Amino acid sequence: MQRLNMILFYCCCLLFILITDGASGAAVNDTIFPNQTHKDGDTIVSAGGIFELGFFNPGNSSMRYLGIWYTCSLLDASSMLKISDEGSLQLLSLRNTLVWSSPSYKLATNSNPVAQLLETGNLVIRDEVSNNISWQSFDHPGDTWLPGMKIGVDLVTGIHMNLTSWKTSNNPSLGSYTVWMDTNGYPHLFYERDDVLESRIEYWNGLGFSGVLSLRPNNLNAFDFVVTDREIYTILVTNTFVTRMILDPQGNFVQLVWNDIKQSWQNYANTLQDFCDRYTLCGPYGICRINYAPVCSCIGGFEPRVPKE
Repeated sequence: MQRLNMILFYCCCLLFILITDGASGAAVNDTIFPNQTHKDGDTIVSAGGIFELGFFNPGNSSMRYLGIWYTCSLLDASSMLKISDEGSLQLLSLRNTLVWSSPSYKLATNSNPVAQLLETGNLVIRDEVSNNISWQSFDHPGDTWLPGMKIGVDLVTGIHMNLTSWKTSNNPSLGSYTVWMDTNGYPHLFYERDDVLESRIEYWNGLGFSGVLSLRPNNLNAFDFVVTDREIYTILVTNTFVTRMILDPQGNFVQLVWNDIKQSWQNYANTLQDFCDRYTLCGPYGICRINYAPVCSCIGGFEPRVPKE
């Protein structure tokens, strides 16, 4: 497979994806050891060569960010990445000023923390001997949902694994749109804009999320749903195709599939294309029928408050 350009990890604990081009840097192995520094232009590559980590410019932005992408490479600049003896991933400027760091969790006495890029695209900080993981990038999604990545809630740590759009195509800071799981009652996926609910992507019915065709099991997708006393989440488990679901700056929640023949991403589905998915569109006793005009009507025994509605 030729170079696929997809950014997944943002230096401020956001995960995201970007199509980008760049010249090759100095590729190294998949692991960063304590106090080993990787400069802007260097990359680390997962064991099978599927994912790569380094610095990049999104779109036309002059700003540099730390990211993970399907194999590609970056332009040289001046930032550096290292892991401390305490197991904290650190992003440094050219003058060795700390820009960002992951939380520091001492794994155990005499632990040997390393940062490793896995074949799933997940960047983990683990103990080199016990393999216990203290931090992972998949706990902090940005705008992208990958196979193996969870959307849900860690009930122990309180971490909410939500998708959040970029502000613009050139600015990967938090945007207006979010996809998140409501775990009150039977779990639902919700879609909101600026903290206001706009759509219910639907509830889990044992096979998939009811009402959203692209989230139902098919020859491309398989979803699993997990409820334990430690976490509640849904996970995209397929690995047959190179695929990603992205929440873009305009609020579109689409699934893309890599076409190896055309060497490009193809739009497979838009999960928010049904007008009737809008939250409380027809009121508490209303029915939405997409093929009717108007689309809203009352269930039996009820009448509209305003007859002209």
